[in-house]
Amino acid sequence: MDLQSFFLVFLNLINNALIPLVVALAVLAFLWGIVVYVLADSDSAKEKGRNFMIWGIVGIFVMVSVWGLVAVLTGSFGLTSTPPTLPIVR
Repeated sequence: MDLQSFFLVFLNLINNALIPLVVALAVLAFLWGIVVYVLADSDSAKEKGRNFMIWGIVGIFVMVSVWGLVAVLTGSFGLTSTPPTLPIVR
């Protein structure tokens, strides 16, 4: 496997597996905050649930914003999503 193939596999792993996993974790954190808040019987437990919801929303917002910014910049500068061809060193 050459270096370019390694980078392609690495980038595909990040784009197709890691990023959706992190977004799913942020959504789960938000939903867990809802569950904790609804089932809480004390103010401190409600505060913990509220914090989970807030940080879940912040995480989702940041990830979607960066994703949108990258899409806008890619479209503005006419870039492609394929990595450049690397020279073969022998």
